[in-house]
Amino acid sequence: MGSRGPPDVTKMHSLRIDNLSYDTTKEDLEADFKEFGDIGDVYLPRDKDTRRSRGFAFVRFYDERDAEEALAKMDGARVDGRELRVSVPPPRRDDDGGSYRGGRGGGGGGGGYRGGRDDDRRRSPPRRRSYSRSRSRSPRRR
Repeated sequence: MGSRGPPDVTKMHSLRIDNLSYDTTKEDLEADFKEFGDIGDVYLPRDKDTRRSRGFAFVRFYDERDAEEALAKMDGARVDGRELRVSVPPPRRDDDGGSYRGGRGGGGGGGGYRGGRDDDRRRSPPRRRSYSRSRSRSPRRR
């Protein structure tokens, strides 16, 4: 028996939950948000090295009205001593402009592939700021 893949989220309504405590768990989020309706998925990204929460999550509802109610009531709510910021995330698109891809995958919006060897990437040295050594010919104002 292999692991299940991520659920089909194409028909779900996502909320992005920011400013989470690093101690907040997936189960905590399910308990906090289930009062608004049926939850299809909770995705709590973790740092790949430390396995610690990255401080944000996605809660996906089957019904749009449930997501809207959760957004209205949970934005600004205090959970684990932190004030949550709840928003509707912009849809993620495939590289070819297709529809939302779901929870995982590289690319799109701000990260992409970070593996590989450093010498595979050509980097230019940082630019130095040049300062003119001559004085301006215009008179100074006082």
